[in-house]
Amino acid sequence: MARFEWKEDLATGNELVDGQHKQLLEFANRFFEASHHAKGKLALKRSFELLEQHTQVHFHDEEQLYCQIGSRRLDDQRIEHGRMRSELKAIRSLWVSNFGFVKEVDRALTTWMETRLLPHIFEHDRQAFADRREPPD
Repeated sequence: MARFEWKEDLATGNELVDGQHKQLLEFANRFFEASHHAKGKLALKRSFELLEQHTQVHFHDEEQLYCQIGSRRLDDQRIEHGRMRSELKAIRSLWVSNFGFVKEVDRALTTWMETRLLPHIFEHDRQAFADRREPPD
């Protein structure tokens, strides 16, 4: 069973962003599946890299989209994305400093997904698109 599941009430209403959010969840689930079933280090490394790479692409695309729609949240998004990029690098450094996968990486990534990435994409992103749909005051 997937650890992180997409629910339609989490949608922003933007096809590109929602599709990327779904992929992020899929890549996170692949990582956790590989970890849970004690797959080899190569499978763990590859699934982590997919999640990390897709997160970078998503942040870039999202910032471009915020710019196009004139979101007043663009600067906040850029700052938050920068923080989250740094956090992912720190998780990667756990891996490197311990010469391979360790349970700390699994715990750190789980915590990051649950407390940082998921709230960000399902609260901040949804609000940004809701702001766009609402008429200005």
